[in-house]
Amino acid sequence: VTEDEEKNHLRDWMGMAADGISVVASHAQDVLTRLDARGELSTGDLAEVSGSVLFRREKKLVRAQLVLLGKVLSREATAAGELLPVVAEAFGNEDIALQERALKLI
Repeated sequence: VTEDEEKNHLRDWMGMAADGISVVASHAQDVLTRLDARGELSTGDLAEVSGSVLFRREKKLVRAQLVLLGKVLSREATAAGELLPVVAEAFGNEDIALQERALKLI
């Protein structure tokens, strides 16, 4: 898949990260991370997909999403207003370690 194809299928990757089986969601999350690194993932799209990913049961996916959110928040202070409410949703996760990771972002 080329970079252009990744970008052109952004909504598909978002959907797969939110609702795909674990291995598919993990791959989609990797693609979204690459899109972010290239400046092709908007704050709004990141907030939207994060709201779904943070409610998944797979700790690895939730942890990776929190890492991505942390990178964006440290790089773009202006994104805090849109992303911090989404980060707060991680406090609903059963795993205390994930809750603590989310707390560090706030």
